[in-house]
Amino acid sequence: MAATVLDHFHDHNANVTDSSKLHRLLVAGHTDTAGGLDYNRELSQNRAKVVLSLLTGDDETFGEICHQVTRWMKVADYKQILTWLSEKRGWNCNPGTIDNSHDTQTQNAVNRFKQLYNSEGPGASWAPRIEPEWGDPNTKDTWKAYFHCYEEYIANELGTDISGLAEYRSMLHFASANEWVGCNEYHPRTLPGIDGLTEQSNRRVEVLMFAPGNIPDSIDCCPDRNNCSKEVCVLYGPKYTPVPYNPGSTVTSPEVLNIYVEISDESGICSPDTCTNIFRLHSSDPALTYDRTLTTANGVVDGIYIKLTYKEVDPSLNYSMEITFPTGGSYYPFEDIPFSELEEA
Repeated sequence: MAATVLDHFHDHNANVTDSSKLHRLLVAGHTDTAGGLDYNRELSQNRAKVVLSLLTGDDETFGEICHQVTRWMKVADYKQILTWLSEKRGWNCNPGTIDNSHDTQTQNAVNRFKQLYNSEGPGASWAPRIEPEWGDPNTKDTWKAYFHCYEEYIANELGTDISGLAEYRSMLHFASANEWVGCNEYHPRTLPGIDGLTEQSNRRVEVLMFAPGNIPDSIDCCPDRNNCSKEVCVLYGPKYTPVPYNPGSTVTSPEVLNIYVEISDESGICSPDTCTNIFRLHSSDPALTYDRTLTTANGVVDGIYIKLTYKEVDPSLNYSMEITFPTGGSYYPFEDIPFSELEEA
């Protein structure tokens, strides 16, 4: 996401001399409705600040927030980063199963990461080294080292180097004196109005991008960031509904896919007029095609089938469906099926 955002603003702002013609942005953090309002407010703020730090090059803020694993991050977070580094860089730092258990294999992976970062990574050239090369997995310097690895990857995605990355960052212009905002749990994507819901799609950060002339009259919706009010929000109100940004779809011939799911007491799938299931269509390449989530069906056919319609589906990929029940738990009616077979079915 960071490379896409930086590329967008570089393309649109590089040759603009009139400030009124600049494209601008605001970073908004969100949580689901599990947890209390005070905790979710601070969590949404920290999510926004972490993403903003990657965009602007603020390793200090990134390290300060992320090294507090007992409060804001989890063991699974740095295990996921170590797994990514082992795959992208070929480093021998795979921690094994991504979970919240810090075991001997995890500690060994952290130690090897520190050593490789100093000998082959940013620490060997342009970034500060990690000292010591063993021990505590959650020092601020360790998280700043992860940050610098992200920076190199972003620069590579943009076809430049670290010095060139600074030029891309200089093209960022913000829509408000507040470069970020924490939106608490007030604007969920999935199943709004349900308190206490643990839902991954609602735990997110959105980079809101404004074309010239499209910035709300008063974008400082949270001049006091600790007293956000969803009732007066100008960012997610009816007048300014965010529209997903498409930097250039890789789907050359998108198709419409209709899926019919049988209503069954045995499977737990119920009629839309009696309860709410969540229908997620996962693609085999989520990096290219986003998962589709429906919380309402397109009708009931013959009294026994729920009709689900998914638009702009890539016909070259395989798909799986996950159905989540309001009472908890999930059911997979099919997994890793080619689009052509689903279309025929």
